[in-house]
Amino acid sequence: MRKPIYHILSGLTAFVVALISVAIGPVHAQTIKNTAIIEWDAGQSRVSRPSNPVELAVERPDPVQAVLSTYQLNAAPGAETLTVPSPFCVGNGGTQPVMLQGVFAGTNLSPAGVEKTSRIRAGEPLIISVASPDDNRSSDIIETKMVNLSTPSGDQETIRLTESGANTGIFIGMINTAAIPPDPVSGDCRLSVHPGEFLNLSGSDAQSGQSFAAVPIEILIDPFGIVFDSGDGAPVSGTRVTLISTATGLPAEVFGDDGVSRFPSSVVTGSTVTDSSGATYAFPPGDYRFPFTRAGQYRLLIEPPAPYSGPSTASPADLSGLRRPDGQPFTITVGSFSDPFVLNSPAPVRIDIPVDRPGAPLVLRKTASYPVAVPGDAVQYRILVQNSDNARSTGAIIVTDLLPDVMRLKSETVRYNENITAYTVSNDSKTLTIPLAALRPAGSGVITYVLEVRPDAQPGQSMNRASAQDSRGVQSAFADAVVRISRDGIGDRLTIIGRVTSGGCTVDPDMARGIAGVRVMLEDGSYAVSDVDGRYHFEGVLPGLHVVQIDPSTLPADQAPADCVRNARSGGSAISRFIEGQGGALLRADFHSVSGPNKDRIVTETNVRAAPLSNAAAAGAERDWFSGQQPGIAWLFPEADHNPRTKAVRVAIKHSPGQSVRLYTDGKPVDSLSFDGTRKNADETIAISLWRAVEIKGRDTSFTAEIVSDAGVIVEKLSRTVHFSASPLRAEFVREKSLLVADGVTRPIIAVRLTDRDGRPVHHGMVGDFIVPAPYSAAVEADAQAARQLSGLERAKPVWHVVGDDGIAYIELEPTTASGTLSITLPLRDGEVARTQRLDLWLDPGKRPWTIVGFAAGTAGFNKLGSRIETLGASGEHWYSDARLALYAKGRIKGKWLMTLAYDSAKKGDDARFGGVIDPTSYYTIYADRSE
Repeated sequence: MRKPIYHILSGLTAFVVALISVAIGPVHAQTIKNTAIIEWDAGQSRVSRPSNPVELAVERPDPVQAVLSTYQLNAAPGAETLTVPSPFCVGNGGTQPVMLQGVFAGTNLSPAGVEKTSRIRAGEPLIISVASPDDNRSSDIIETKMVNLSTPSGDQETIRLTESGANTGIFIGMINTAAIPPDPVSGDCRLSVHPGEFLNLSGSDAQSGQSFAAVPIEILIDPFGIVFDSGDGAPVSGTRVTLISTATGLPAEVFGDDGVSRFPSSVVTGSTVTDSSGATYAFPPGDYRFPFTRAGQYRLLIEPPAPYSGPSTASPADLSGLRRPDGQPFTITVGSFSDPFVLNSPAPVRIDIPVDRPGAPLVLRKTASYPVAVPGDAVQYRILVQNSDNARSTGAIIVTDLLPDVMRLKSETVRYNENITAYTVSNDSKTLTIPLAALRPAGSGVITYVLEVRPDAQPGQSMNRASAQDSRGVQSAFADAVVRISRDGIGDRLTIIGRVTSGGCTVDPDMARGIAGVRVMLEDGSYAVSDVDGRYHFEGVLPGLHVVQIDPSTLPADQAPADCVRNARSGGSAISRFIEGQGGALLRADFHSVSGPNKDRIVTETNVRAAPLSNAAAAGAERDWFSGQQPGIAWLFPEADHNPRTKAVRVAIKHSPGQSVRLYTDGKPVDSLSFDGTRKNADETIAISLWRAVEIKGRDTSFTAEIVSDAGVIVEKLSRTVHFSASPLRAEFVREKSLLVADGVTRPIIAVRLTDRDGRPVHHGMVGDFIVPAPYSAAVEADAQAARQLSGLERAKPVWHVVGDDGIAYIELEPTTASGTLSITLPLRDGEVARTQRLDLWLDPGKRPWTIVGFAAGTAGFNKLGSRIETLGASGEHWYSDARLALYAKGRIKGKWLMTLAYDSAKKGDDARFGGVIDPTSYYTIYADRSE
């Protein structure tokens, strides 16, 4: 018997192809059916039986929406690489390859340097990438996809995208772009766009019609710039701009908006240009464009119209304040000045170009402070620099001054508008160069500096010449100043010495006591103050006739001036002397006083400073602790406002006899070695425990005292915080303790309270630097210099010194007659914190009398003075005459004596100072005390 044979057939014979069906809702479904068949032989028959069918439902999600991305070609180093398969476009003429032409011809596409972008220029190829996993139907082959592109302007193009590789699902293609106008033509395989606008590039599947997300793309304006006036920023039309290739030195190859048509390599700003395709380009005023050129190095050749010149000599800083017609700042690069620049990317390059137009000439005026100078004199020069153009700013200005050989520049004296400014001096010290910022229209500035006449300078004319030129080539005329150098040796000048003494006319001058602080004056305003021995002197006085006079208001209150000379040289005045001498002479004029009330004395109010406590007294070492004390418990020392002078203090605690005190600093017991014992009063009702040399740390130290009974119980706790102020950080002017007077005799005193960062006064004895400007000088510096005048030591810096426990330092200045504003600068430091504080003060001229020390010669002067004279004797009475002088009249001005001297008419022409001719009515009034 034959056994049955079983065949289970499956696979192709049993496989039922599933039908694709669409389920309701957002889910697509497939059903796979499978039936098995069994066959066997039964005798001569073959039997077949099917199994029950099995159905398997397979669900699939919605197709993933494709993602559209855009790229541009980029040859710059480091650009992303992307392989662009052979691109095709399906247009009106059928399927055709997308070719790179013009500036992009020859660009490698496999792989290509690209950059993902949302910005392109019209005429630039646009690379399209679509990520569409649903179109990746096979994992073994590279597939293609047709995509429709459309723009808001109405252009529609179809391109074929190729998968970047097997099973990537990323499809890549490319299309050329073109500018509008002309109007777009659908199917011409060029995507037409509007330069300077945004567009939404829409894509859709050419077969299913499924849309991609729209991509916003900015269509960039082509590379361009504007040629403008470097003075006011106005556009300059008519400038020829040529693009030069630095590799060849020849005009570059330029293409039009379509990237294919030839474009001129030389254009004129503000004109209209036509490329080889017939497309026209209208440039706004001052504008130029070079749409496309190959990557490389280039420069711009600038040929501006007259009277402009280029490239500009202005710096980018000079141009920073100018604006384009659209209100934006100009784009200044190296290419703006015809220097080479690199184009290595299709990204647009804007290069604005400044050109220079000559402005109105710069104006220079120069003056010197003295017409005549001698070796050692300092002469200040003043240069006025002015922009004579009322409409245009200048460029950066360079002032060049040719210094004379006989003078040298004093360092740190160069100022521009009263501020320190930069300058350079040539190696031979003959050329001073000062750079200045640009001047606005009709603007001006003032340069000042000081030249010192060299010791070896020879007599003669000394001239230095200055000129100026700005960065735009505008120059000034030369400006000069002449100073006559005169050599005055010791034989050319005279010296006046003298002494002011008390005791009247009968005391031996060698035994008389000198009077200090008396002001002695010359008729030219010069003055000296007598020293502790009453001596004074004037050196380097010009030969001739002079008047020496004392200021009676500076004599002591119990001393009145006395006329001990009684000759024509005093003219009956106790306070003035006539002095006449030739070069090299040593002349003497002494003055005397007698005891008696000085009705001319003016007392200057002074703030008498109380003497500070000694260090021992301030520390409590000299205190009677029981004086004025009543029984009880109290903290006696240091007081709450105690300002310790060192980093150690004495502590005194009052308590009852039988009690003891435990003292702590910052919570720690005080060293027992500091305990100075307990003292009791005579009645034994008060006990005082003392500690000395208790160390304090930091700025604030907390003290705690526990009062303990004899049974060991704490009766009371006392506490006190001691602040140690060692670093000043603030300064405050104290007017009520200051003496602000500029009378030429009194030392001005400036009181300054110095406090630390906590506002507490610094301790006694603190010192620090201060700076006082010329013509003022610190008294402490003058005193120290006088003390060291024979030691050969250098000058020391002036310092302030805190006196007392209120943190007040008294700064004394040398007597001065320069009233007005005074600024004192104090450098302050507290650890790492440093600051500078300036105190602005006002010096009052003081209550000093008006003094006439020589009224001008001449008839007009005599008549003016004569109208106020009360004659005491006969007018014209001849009282005294010598070979040169004659005393003609004696009178008084409102009660004050007056002598009028005139040259004797018999000596006409004797004095060369009057040109050899002397008017008999020309009077030289030597002295009048004061005119109220």
